Amino acid sequence: MQMVLGSADGAARMRLLKGIRTEAAAAGHAEVERAAADTIDALEKAEDASAGAALASQAIVRIQQLLGGSSAAATSREFNCEFSDSTEASPAVPLCQDRELLGDFILESRDHLAQLEVQMITLEKEPGNTEAIHTVFRAFHTIKGLAGFLDLADMREVAHETETLLGQAREGELTITADAVDAVLASADFLQAWLNHLDERLAGRAAEQIPEKLRLIERLRGAARGANRPQVSAAAIQVAEEQGDSGDRRRDESAVWSGPERRSGNERRGENAETRCVKVDTAKLDSLVDMAGELVIAQTMVRHNPAVATLHSPGLLHCLAQVARITGDLQKAAMAMRMVPIGGLFQRMNRLVRDLGRKTGKQVELETFGADTELDRNVVEELADPLMHMVRNAIDHGLETPEERRAAGKPSAGHIRLRAFHQAGHIVIEVADDGRGLDRGRILEKACRTGLISEGQNISDDAVLT
Repeated sequence: MQMVLGSADGAARMRLLKGIRTEAAAAGHAEVERAAADTIDALEKAEDASAGAALASQAIVRIQQLLGGSSAAATSREFNCEFSDSTEASPAVPLCQDRELLGDFILESRDHLAQLEVQMITLEKEPGNTEAIHTVFRAFHTIKGLAGFLDLADMREVAHETETLLGQAREGELTITADAVDAVLASADFLQAWLNHLDERLAGRAAEQIPEKLRLIERLRGAARGANRPQVSAAAIQVAEEQGDSGDRRRDESAVWSGPERRSGNERRGENAETRCVKVDTAKLDSLVDMAGELVIAQTMVRHNPAVATLHSPGLLHCLAQVARITGDLQKAAMAMRMVPIGGLFQRMNRLVRDLGRKTGKQVELETFGADTELDRNVVEELADPLMHMVRNAIDHGLETPEERRAAGKPSAGHIRLRAFHQAGHIVIEVADDGRGLDRGRILEKACRTGLISEGQNISDDAVLT
């Protein structure tokens, strides 16, 4: 079946899957019918032929496993199984046991979750931003489809309920509010917790407890039923009717989806060509950097070998110089592959700022500068916790409440600025806020209480504030 599917075009794949769905429905195979239906839905929204072929191939593997026996599927759903060392899926091995496939799922899902978190913060400020709604909808739709293929029922169900909520917002039936954003972000947290659980299982470590889904699903359904639907007054309806056909045309034009899904195939292919990338395991990158370093050492040893100094062959010396140049370029390229923009770390602060602002009742806006400044990947990872702690302190202790800011003649919303830049061969990361600043008296009081200084000790401002 897979060979036939792999050689078929998009229309043939669709006919085959529709036939499978019909036959499964007639035979009472509900899971096979659902898997085929999910794949058909995903294929209809696939952006290119290669993505459609990959989805169809995964679906056929899944369907073959479902037809292979109910015991394997049941074991997969409960996820009480040992992982297989094989990298090839077969009808005898549940997909949840395939390490390579599960690892790819974790990596891709985390990418989607990172994107949707930023987009949800944008939607909270701009509820009518259709591009952001489309991005978040597609992220949950993709995770739902992949979780369905892997028979991860909890993840699929939560992603489906979230997709339903976002689908209503996409169609203009629901207005995005802060409560809706909270529900979607809670869903993202649930999926992230599940991914962490799977990751721990893959690594052979004790996994975290799987989060409970029932309350979250009820919360999502409540938001989807919810009260925040657009209201149209009778006066507005009367004005719209009086505008006649021209008004109808304008409404039709405004209702047309203008996001990436509506762009032509040529435009999408052109954009993909410009942003083409390959996901590589970081362990492979580290190995490449190590080997490039070893090569540089070996080349240096050859260049300084006394025997080389006695050579008088211009051709051989030219070749050695060329090897030295290529080796140096290779080392630079390998080191550059470890560099990542700090913008990804800055984006992670958006969620923290948003949640702390709601928790403390403060209005906070995050501004970032120098997001394209590049650092070693390991350095960026080590910076995450300290930067998060500093941003938290700025909100908790630096920024005032809206009432205090207005009383001081400031705007109600406080600002936190993250800035990265090069200076004298170093990379500087600044965290600043426009709050009340540091209180010398409170700092000295805390220092005395903890025994860092004695009471009445004369300390300069620089010593107190640094």
